[in-house]
Amino acid sequence: MSRMPNHREYHIVVLGSGGVGKSCLTAQFVQGIWIERYDPTIEDSYRKQCDVDGRQVILEILDTAGTEQFTAMRELYMKSGQGFLLVFSITSSSSLKELSELRDQLVNLKDDPHVPIVLVGNKSDLEEDRAVSRAAAFAVSSGWGNVPYYEASARTRQNVTEVFVDVCRQIMHKDLQNGKGGGGHGGEERSRRRRDDDGGEDQNKYGNKLQGQRVLIIGGSAGIGYGVAEASLENGAHVTISSSNESRVQEAVSRLQKAYPSAAQRVEGYAANMGEQASLESNVEQLFKKAGSLNHVVFTAGDSLAMMPLEEATMDKTIQAGMVRFFAPLMVAKHAAKVLDKSPTSSITLTTGNVSEKPIPNWSVINGFATALQGSTRGLALDLKPIRVNLVSPGAVITPLWDGIPKEQREQMFKSFASKMATGKMGQVEDVAEAFLYAMKDKNLTGSMISTNGGAMLM
Repeated sequence: MSRMPNHREYHIVVLGSGGVGKSCLTAQFVQGIWIERYDPTIEDSYRKQCDVDGRQVILEILDTAGTEQFTAMRELYMKSGQGFLLVFSITSSSSLKELSELRDQLVNLKDDPHVPIVLVGNKSDLEEDRAVSRAAAFAVSSGWGNVPYYEASARTRQNVTEVFVDVCRQIMHKDLQNGKGGGGHGGEERSRRRRDDDGGEDQNKYGNKLQGQRVLIIGGSAGIGYGVAEASLENGAHVTISSSNESRVQEAVSRLQKAYPSAAQRVEGYAANMGEQASLESNVEQLFKKAGSLNHVVFTAGDSLAMMPLEEATMDKTIQAGMVRFFAPLMVAKHAAKVLDKSPTSSITLTTGNVSEKPIPNWSVINGFATALQGSTRGLALDLKPIRVNLVSPGAVITPLWDGIPKEQREQMFKSFASKMATGKMGQVEDVAEAFLYAMKDKNLTGSMISTNGGAMLM
């Protein structure tokens, strides 16, 4: 492929032990082929034009040797690269351990603790042969400054494109930080001169806590969940949204991609019905299989807020009223614990309503489930520790969830809610979403309820 004058070029190096599938991963990305037979690589280079966040770029990819006799060549590879895929096999614990030395060598050679790196656990299709737990891999990722971690399969193409796009995105972001506007190869020396001239780079302790994190938002196609998806994308996370309706999920994914074109490849969605008792647990289990590796799970799903006075309650109606409000969050927590890293860096955030603190007349059933979820959150924080489990309790927030109530009655309720708030206004999604970000970011927060209710509890 000839060099395109208007396309920026980036140099990516694929590093890792022999036999972890570096060549298979690269060939699948560049050529779309699966290499069945293992043939040790000395050095292969590829060029591929692709779209990254709406920009056409050319990736110069160097697939390196993993066997010991070629380790002397690694320093040359590292000097030439701008971004790096550090690949291990989930079937080999030693292949992960060897990457720590490579990463340290990279940081020292580049004189930069923020070298663009993606950690890749390859051969995710061999789950039955897994020797490296997700928790162990996430621990390494966290120790390296929360570098993005993906589990990939060259055979099935899972996350193959994503890992190359992610490291390219990091290079582009670094170029923008260094004032080069996404320039090409050779930026390391200019970056080093810039740091020497201005006395160093600003620290970043608070602004990037969700950068590269993977967030699943159940109920993310509308309302508060959609707002959490927007906020997560703006904070650099990879977002998977889910709701019960496939067309609504895909429409929401499309809206997010249009609203955040530079993050379009960080959004995906899957349908999963949380409202049917017979299929609830299997739906939850399948959703987590589709979502893959995760750092955070947010549950904001809801259903129509139909009034149900106690005298109209039956067992069937009562159980159905609790499916999304209580039973589904429990099943989500159960299966989330199987895929999340067993660490305070992982979180599950559930959603209730402030009726658990201030009941509404004729909502005894709904009030009860809201209160039950508050108690279960504290129990889950103990049962699933050190994974963090928290609860957000929004007050009255303007969302499509109220659409099931007749318009005239709804407007009267809105006026009544606003009059009982210290702020004088109902909540807005973009404000309430901040509570969920806090629950994900604060590694010291667990077993707690965050109330965002406009001061309604004071009135």
